[in-house]
Amino acid sequence: MGTSMLDESCEKYVVNYRMGMYQYSDQDYFVYFDGQKAIALYDRNDDKYFKNNLIHIEKNNNIIESAEEKIKKSIQAFNQSLLQNKMIPNAYR
Repeated sequence: MGTSMLDESCEKYVVNYRMGMYQYSDQDYFVYFDGQKAIALYDRNDDKYFKNNLIHIEKNNNIIESAEEKIKKSIQAFNQSLLQNKMIPNAYR
């Protein structure tokens, strides 16, 4: 959020909202978030068809917590922009 897509030093990820579920994706992991907590974690490199949910494996807790934090920040930024009517850049108003 708020970084250049061309900046190689910044972390790249995307958050989507689809069919009542938030989806987080970075270069390594895909996370489903129900609005309260992560409910699924998949390794994008080793599990291309998302058949092996890694959510209950304790060693993944840091990955899950990091993804949840980024999702919550994205939701908060979106809601704040919506409330302040700042969804369109000033150049287009």
